[in-house]
Order: sequence, then C-alpha cells, then structure tokens
Amino acid sequence: MQTKYFIIFLLLANGVLVHQVLLPIYSGVGSAIYSSPGKGVAQLKEDIKSYEASISKADEIISEAGKLKQKYQAVTQEDIELMKAMVPEDINEVKLHSEMASILRQNGFSSEKLGVSKKTSASSVPGVQAYLVSFPLEDTSYERLKAFLNVIERSRRIVAIKSIDVTPAGEVGGSYKFDIGAETYYIPK
Repeated sequence: MQTKYFIIFLLLANGVLVHQVLLPIYSGVGSAIYSSPGKGVAQLKEDIKSYEASISKADEIISEAGKLKQKYQAVTQEDIELMKAMVPEDINEVKLHSEMASILRQNGFSSEKLGVSKKTSASSVPGVQAYLVSFPLEDTSYERLKAFLNVIERSRRIVAIKSIDVTPAGEVGGSYKFDIGAETYYIPK
C-alpha cells in the first residue's frame, strides 16, 4: 500500500514540478514556487532566431560592402577627373558664361543674349545644385540646331536642355529662331 501512495505522491510531485517550475522556466512567467529571473526558454529561442537573422543580414551587408569597395577601387583617376568635369564641386559663374559663349561662337552663333544665373529652387537630386543657362539661336535651320545640340551633348560638362521654344521661319525672316533653356549642375562643398 505504501508503494501505491508513493507512486501517487511521485505523480503529484511530477505534476507540481511541471506546472510550477518547468512551465514557468519555459514561458518566462513566474509561479507560486518559482520566480522567473527574466525571459523564458520560448522567448530565448525567438531571440536566437532574431539574432541569427541579424547576423545573416550583417553578412550580406559586409559582402555588399566588399563588392562596392572593389568597384570603388576600380575607378581610375582619369574617371574621377572626368566626373569632376561633368559635375564639378563649384562653378564660377563668369567661367561658365565664358565656356558657353565660346561654344556658341565656335558654332557660328551670337553670345550677346547668353544668360547664366544660379537656380534658386531645390534640385530633384539631393546635394546637387544647378545654374540656368539661356540663349537664342537666331537665323538658323533645324540642321544647325541639331549639330549644335550634338556639340552640347559631347561636351565634358553635363548640360541638360530643359526647353526649346521655336519661332517659325515666317515670323523672323527666312530661318528659324530657337530659344534654348538649359541647366548645368554642380555639387557644392
């Protein structure tokens, strides 16, 4: 009979142990017998998964950083100089006016009405600012306009043509008048 009571005692002790100690340890919630010191096993398992995902993401970022470093190191000094010419760190307004006037004169156009001014509104690209450039191409043909735009396109400095207003040949004589609006960019220090 004592063996029977002992078995019943062991079963009850097992139930109390499971409900009052093991489940609180696993869940992280205290009980009447056991006071949980913090997170339970289930929460710790979730934390481990989260840490493993973070480590995996960090490994991906490190790998990507290595690839970017290789690409950066592959950029030659010549490429850097070309980029600085295309989008310089600063633009001297007088020098820009002189460069654009020279391009106009080399292509047989007047530079008298050439206008250069700093753009006051924000650029669509963060950290980049622009100068507005405007000029008329008077007494010319479509073919000369096209040739001039090819010259602008091949220049080292980025010049974005924003508008071309056309005055028909009948209103200005035998040829067309094109009013050009453009922007050129720089990255201020």
